[in-house]
Amino acid sequence: MNKLLALLKELGKAFNVPDEKIDALVTEDIKLEDLKSDDLAKLFGDAYREKMSSIMKTHNLEKEKSKNEGYQAAERKIKTDVEKLIKDKLKLDDAEAETLDELLDIVATRHAEKPSKKAADLTDDDVKKHPAFLQAERAWKKQIQDAKDAAFKALNDLKAGYAKKETFATVGDKALAAFDALKPILSTDPTRAANQRADFLRKLEGYDYEIVDGVVIISRDGQVMEDDLKNKVTLETLVKQVAEPLYDFKVADDRQSTHGAAGNNGNNGNNQQQPGMKYTGALPKNQQELLKLTNDQTIPLEQRQEIMAWGEKNLSAA
Repeated sequence: MNKLLALLKELGKAFNVPDEKIDALVTEDIKLEDLKSDDLAKLFGDAYREKMSSIMKTHNLEKEKSKNEGYQAAERKIKTDVEKLIKDKLKLDDAEAETLDELLDIVATRHAEKPSKKAADLTDDDVKKHPAFLQAERAWKKQIQDAKDAAFKALNDLKAGYAKKETFATVGDKALAAFDALKPILSTDPTRAANQRADFLRKLEGYDYEIVDGVVIISRDGQVMEDDLKNKVTLETLVKQVAEPLYDFKVADDRQSTHGAAGNNGNNGNNQQQPGMKYTGALPKNQQELLKLTNDQTIPLEQRQEIMAWGEKNLSAA
């Protein structure tokens, strides 16, 4: 048999083309160059299309089957998850319900036993148990508490401010008396001298003060001030430490012999109130009495200043 004819018949078997159809179209002595494309199309065109259609149909059937199996697996997974979720929520055992339909029946039954209430049927207790109400209530209570805390803080700060000012008013009088006792050289102009004293007093405002049993306790940055020997710093010491770098001080004249001859223990004999003085009590006879009077809080500050000025003119430093 011609080899080309044999090959065509083998192809015919693959495409279900009978030998009779091939024999009718080609001869035994056919050669490759005699074979036309139209002849092949006639032989195998319809058969090829039928074969490919069959293959695609089979493929589509397999694909649809695989797709359906995937859907079914996903559906089983979803059902299983839903069943587990419902059982967990309702606290059911596996024996109580085996299928999703049985579980849904249980849910429906329980829902029928506890019907939801309409808004008109809700009581105050129902509203107070609602999550939205509870959240709003928490926010409202927090706002009230925050407002209270802010008010208490403002009140405490105000009280602390008043207490601090009140304490410093007392401490300021003592500090000025100690300052005057150092005999700083101030302006001869009364107004300027008063401003210098007020400026010195402002320099002491940077400290915190507490009066305990009449003793002034001085703190700074929350720590009680102490000297190198761990003794509490006194107000007089603080006044001296602040004043010395800023002011010059009067040096007492050596008038001891003159005062001794006068026999008045340091008083130059002029122990009477000067004209215009508002202070009407007994004037000091020495520095100790002067310091005592200028620290006496029962005497108005203006009068103590008069006493200090009188002492500077009439008493020696001894």
